[in-house]
Amino acid sequence: MSSAFIQARIEAGDSVWLAQSEGRAKNAIDETDASVLKMLQLSDRKRPLSEKIRALNIVPLCLSYEFDPLDVEKARELKAIDATGSYQKSPGEDLKNMALGLSGYKGRVHLNVGQPLDGDYEDLSAVAAAVDRQILAGTQLFPINHWAVSALKPDFSHPAHEPVADAHKIAQFEQRLNRCEVADRPVWLSIYANPALRVFNRSSP
Repeated sequence: MSSAFIQARIEAGDSVWLAQSEGRAKNAIDETDASVLKMLQLSDRKRPLSEKIRALNIVPLCLSYEFDPLDVEKARELKAIDATGSYQKSPGEDLKNMALGLSGYKGRVHLNVGQPLDGDYEDLSAVAAAVDRQILAGTQLFPINHWAVSALKPDFSHPAHEPVADAHKIAQFEQRLNRCEVADRPVWLSIYANPALRVFNRSSP
């Protein structure tokens, strides 16, 4: 998808959906890639950056879902990369994971629509940071996120942190965790804890 095509669709009154980076981060730490924004500027390089951003009417969207259908697979891959520096995928693994990611159970799903970017930006990094701020502000946390934080950091405290006390929910989360190999479980927990920790860090005094 070219910058000129996107510009033409916007001018025609259409909407264009763009991922903030190449794909969702396996560790759940999603950050906007400034190169995506750079691509948007290519069709009109002489135009001031802030003016171009306002003309494109960029609205950050945040999609949060309760459970990740690929949590075990992601934990296994991230653990292997951390231990050996690489991960060898089996034949057909990408296709299988794509299907599971699309059709697998996600529990509750929340879509947050932000506000159009209309600030004054020094550079593309500032634009990316503005997108990330809105995405973090729109992130919906679920009990499993709070539980994972408590499991990784038992003494963690934050005004927005809501430790889970419901025995039924805890048993449900532990059942999901136990599908993982023991060595992969800290990574699995971090996948669910990272969105919460990022939100807490954003709202810290």
